[in-house]
Amino acid sequence: MKPHDCKFCEIAISNSECLTDIDTPIYENELFYAICSVGGFISGWTLIFPKEHIYNLSKYYTDPEFINFVELIKFKLEKEYGKCIVFEHGALAEGLTSCGVNHAHLHIVPFLESIEKVVQNDPTLEWQKVCFKELSQVGIGKEYLFCSDQFSANNSYGKLAILNVPQSQYFRKILANFYGIKDLYSYKTHKFEEQSLHTHKKLKKIFCDYLINES
Repeated sequence: MKPHDCKFCEIAISNSECLTDIDTPIYENELFYAICSVGGFISGWTLIFPKEHIYNLSKYYTDPEFINFVELIKFKLEKEYGKCIVFEHGALAEGLTSCGVNHAHLHIVPFLESIEKVVQNDPTLEWQKVCFKELSQVGIGKEYLFCSDQFSANNSYGKLAILNVPQSQYFRKILANFYGIKDLYSYKTHKFEEQSLHTHKKLKKIFCDYLINES
């Protein structure tokens, strides 16, 4: 895939003037970006993705730099919005993913309940408890769903389901159903632009202030 065929690669190589407000990173380092999610029907919904074009994050769950980046974003979000969950739809190969984006990304979403318990109630998938480091093995050659109520080097467990049948926007459906808006789950048709822009404006200021204080 050429970079111009991938939205996230476009973000990684573009100047901020070329991007919409929602697509403009709220924070980045030399390896990762954080942006607000289009279709974020929950305030604070944020995506983290590597600048490297890769299909899933399985190899990153043992990478200290990735762990530290996610922990920082999650810490700032939780100070503003309360408890957050994380989840990923790990793709297998170009054009085969059913999540709709062929570039690995992690969702961080404010959610006071347990996403692990919510998905465990779904009889259509078989969920197993996994340690983050196991994802580098189980994610090879398989499309998967992964979620966790926590994310840190000290609490590195979550729930994993291997997909034998494609599941488009699975976690969005789960969360939309939980909030009673099950018909509004798709970011493709319901972009929640006003709410996403509000999230972007708030988080951009938080991380700008953070960078000023760190300098």
